[in-house]
Amino acid sequence: MTKAIEAARDAAEQRQRWGARELERLVPSDGVLRSYRVSRTSNVLVQLVWPGILRELDTSTGEVLADTPVALMFELRPQAAALLMTRAKGKPVLRTEFWTPQGSKLIAYMDAAGVVCVRSARTKELLAVSEPGEPFRLRAGFQPLKPEDLRPSLR
Repeated sequence: MTKAIEAARDAAEQRQRWGARELERLVPSDGVLRSYRVSRTSNVLVQLVWPGILRELDTSTGEVLADTPVALMFELRPQAAALLMTRAKGKPVLRTEFWTPQGSKLIAYMDAAGVVCVRSARTKELLAVSEPGEPFRLRAGFQPLKPEDLRPSLR
């Protein structure tokens, strides 16, 4: 049973790398995925930068006020993080569909929290989830296969 769970985890890690690589191809040359002005009168711009940096930028001087990893953005920059999450409205920041070498169609997307998810295009089953801000690394504790999946079933 543990061999099957280990094999499923290895497959999830491979899917995670494929999904992150496909998303990386969509990233603009400057790396900025989303950019929002704090208010109409403010000179501060909040940006989400690949692979997972929350950047605050002064538009009048071009000076970077802060670069914060998205894993820490809620603790270190709560207002900027709240703005980013509110403006994103729960929609993916990046999204792509791709084919695996085995012929399966998968969907990879990155949300405003910097988490990359890979799903099956056919069943919508979640196949892999990354750590925030680390698109190529599978989230610790992610279990693509549960022990219940290995129980014999009656047909």
